[in-house]
Amino acid sequence: MKKPIIFLLFVLNCLLAACSEADSKEMEKANLVVDYSLDYPRYTTQTELEQASDLIVEGNVLDSKVESVNISLPNDSNDPRENPTLGAKEEVPEEENEFVYTISKVEVTQVYKGDNVQVGDVIEVKQLGGKLDGVTYTEENANPIKPKNEYIVFLAAFPNEIPYSLVNPEQGSYQKENGKYKAHQNNKIKLDVEKLKKIKTQK
Repeated sequence: MKKPIIFLLFVLNCLLAACSEADSKEMEKANLVVDYSLDYPRYTTQTELEQASDLIVEGNVLDSKVESVNISLPNDSNDPRENPTLGAKEEVPEEENEFVYTISKVEVTQVYKGDNVQVGDVIEVKQLGGKLDGVTYTEENANPIKPKNEYIVFLAAFPNEIPYSLVNPEQGSYQKENGKYKAHQNNKIKLDVEKLKKIKTQK
């Protein structure tokens, strides 16, 4: 009668060891930080920022989520913007185009540049980084746009319903505070909103 008891204790010990190992792996994963480092164009004037942007809007950030996004675009296109792997000798593995982004929903209150978005529309803006499946992803000098705040954002557009991106992390957003627009500490371009209002009339 004792053998079944010994066997059950052995199984229980194995289960506890397995759980302990799994918990240990989860703890290691929870402490894991992945740093993204990408090169972006930098701009010296507001005019350069405007020209680099497909869309410039002011809006309220409603909420945000973190998810992995495949940024690969159609590889049969001859347009470098639609096919980043154009000219490559070998096809880029799909998993290398997966990045973790914080995707924010922005309700548009003013459109300064762009014909495909109107006041009242809700657009999605992605920024590298966030916490997903216990792993923290970061990007140096990132300037996350946050829910319940208002911004003017300078955005690049992509096909295939891929969310918009800031033209670069440091210069692509200005937070509105007390009627003024605050730039990232590394952004030396002072925003002239009156100049933005003239973009539509300059066409």
